[in-house]
Amino acid sequence: MNADTHALISQQYQTIEALRTQPMGGMDYCQKWVPTFYGVYPGESGFKSKCLAELSRVTGTQPDTIRATWGTNFEKTPSYAALLLRTTDLLNQVIVGIRLPPNFPN
Repeated sequence: MNADTHALISQQYQTIEALRTQPMGGMDYCQKWVPTFYGVYPGESGFKSKCLAELSRVTGTQPDTIRATWGTNFEKTPSYAALLLRTTDLLNQVIVGIRLPPNFPN
């Protein structure tokens, strides 16, 4: 690995590490990823239910618990979930940005 490549990787790593510790609210996550994964956009019918399903899938939290405790627009996203959403956001960006070979992971 040459010095330029190493410097670029180091810079990218530092950027991701800094971002990884910043929480991401539930609605921010939904606005970014529900359209990508479900084809439903904010304001459209079904957006909130897809958002709830995605938040439940990512965090492992029951939809009823999210409804009851996270607030109408998920403004009370718990800190553990906000960090998990940020980590999943970063992973989603990698997944969307690469093409896996057909025989992945073999």
